[in-house]
Amino acid sequence: MNASYLAKAWTQQRYEYYLAGRTLWFHNQMQPGALMLAYAVEAHLKHSMNVHSSLFSPKLKKLIYKHDIPTLFERSREAGLFSDVEVSGDLLLFVQDNFHRRYPSQTQEAARNATSRGHALAMAPDLIHAYDDFILQLDWSLYRSINDIRASVALMGAKGVKSLGGHLFFHSNYAAIDQLTDIQRLLDEGWKLFLKEKDERLHALNKPEYLERRARLSGANTLLVAEHHLISVPRPPNTTFRVSAKAFIYPGRYYETSHGSVSIATFGGPIILPG
Repeated sequence: MNASYLAKAWTQQRYEYYLAGRTLWFHNQMQPGALMLAYAVEAHLKHSMNVHSSLFSPKLKKLIYKHDIPTLFERSREAGLFSDVEVSGDLLLFVQDNFHRRYPSQTQEAARNATSRGHALAMAPDLIHAYDDFILQLDWSLYRSINDIRASVALMGAKGVKSLGGHLFFHSNYAAIDQLTDIQRLLDEGWKLFLKEKDERLHALNKPEYLERRARLSGANTLLVAEHHLISVPRPPNTTFRVSAKAFIYPGRYYETSHGSVSIATFGGPIILPG
């Protein structure tokens, strides 16, 4: 299997897991959606490990056969990868706990593990923002480390902006909208790459399609609402979802603040209770 085919196959897999997760999520099937989104996270980490295999010892390479997202991420960071990705340890645990719920016995185990840490397995629609932020950060970091825009899931979303897949990618995806200028740039670079690599007889045939995609990417409000979905998840005012993966706090954790009061984590952040 040649390197070019392998890179394309990994990127396609990452994209399809991501779209599958978002499709389920916005049709009110959040638990199986979280499973697919976790597969998307895992595929990003394993794609990177596959490309940068020389950075990992033979023992660590065996991680590619395991479903341990926190360890995969931590070992990748130790190898010098994903240093620009900002994510809380709580989100890594949350993704892993919901990834582990593939069978009833695993669901029970995940619940026991969460409870032992003072966490609560729960799901809410606006958690998609943390998943989006984390996955798109992984995507940008990965394609930059490979130095090939064709490894970008964001570019695939931009290319599919006229299709149902593109609607799935951008619907209520504030992390993508916050990066829309960069995504537009990716599409432009992809077009330049097409001009360079493809027969010039194809250029005129494909230019109208490129221009239409480019035009659609200029309408943020339209991109955020796809008619094919049952639910929408608006973001609260004055919130930057670029940092939502970093700011994520696992629901159910109790702790004391520096003022001596007690906090309990919720999906939207800590609620301060009188201390």
